Amino acid sequence: MIYTIKLIDGQQMKVTYPFSLDPDANIFGLFAHKKAGVTRNVVIDKTGTIVYLTRLYDNQEFAGMVKKIEELLN
Repeated sequence: MIYTIKLIDGQQMKVTYPFSLDPDANIFGLFAHKKAGVTRNVVIDKTGTIVYLTRLYDNQEFAGMVKKIEELLN
């Protein structure tokens, strides 16, 4: 099944996984602090193991993720 998400700017994005909107973070708040952020990038190695996670955006964290990807590719 393909779901269509309407983005804030009016564009649409199609995804193949189910999703639910939580604009006030009420559901998220049951499991974490509402302003904790959600993992944004997940790096998975060849064995399927999660080896790096990022949350929100931070220059140092992003650089660390790039370094990890380079390590995995070499």
